Amino acid sequence: MQHLAVAPLGMTFLTSQTSSQENSKLDELNRAIEIETQRLEEVQQIRVIVDSLDILSQEHQEKLKTLEQDTISKREALEKKLQSGGKNGKKNK
Repeated sequence: MQHLAVAPLGMTFLTSQTSSQENSKLDELNRAIEIETQRLEEVQQIRVIVDSLDILSQEHQEKLKTLEQDTISKREALEKKLQSGGKNGKKNK
């Protein structure tokens, strides 16, 4: 009968050891989930920033194009004015 008493204690020890190992694995998995969740949040924040920068870049390109067109128009107007002013100036002399 002593063997019967010892067997449950040994089983309890093994069960306790297995339970402890499984708890340790569970803690490790939970920590890994926390880390990956943080990484996911960082990636999502980066995506928002990238989208914002893309929008700003597009707006900048549009403004730059408008500025270039405006500059070309003003240059052409100035050249026309100088050409017509130069002809008028020669006629007045």
